[in-house]
Amino acid sequence: MQIAKLLDQIMKMADKKKADQKLGEIADIIYFGGLDSSELKQVLQKMIGYLAKEKDQVVRETLLNTILEAIVKYDVGEALTYDEIIPILDKFNEEELGYALDILGFSRDDNYLPVLSKYLQHPVKEIRETAADAIEEIKYHN
Repeated sequence: MQIAKLLDQIMKMADKKKADQKLGEIADIIYFGGLDSSELKQVLQKMIGYLAKEKDQVVRETLLNTILEAIVKYDVGEALTYDEIIPILDKFNEEELGYALDILGFSRDDNYLPVLSKYLQHPVKEIRETAADAIEEIKYHN
């Protein structure tokens, strides 16, 4: 559980550039299989929790990217909860929103279908397409 503690320390750092660099190191550990399944899920769940609190866009994007890559690579999307992301979706920029919609799709949780459906009307084509793909991912697995 040392990576979870390290994540807590990183997220408290005032120097966001250094925090982002350190998050990249955690992402590498995750990507290259340095965590057991239990610790992986714990770290990813903590990352989801930090999204709502984080003000720095670069750090948020790193968190989102890390979460997305991990749930796709290790197929753990269904083992996590994403309710903390829902209230902040409208605060994300387009890139962050795309990551978040993909993440919700890989949750395979049909409770997120109404949220995702809302983005089918988004003014940006890529967001509409990402929402549609996320909906299809959920429907395919349910």
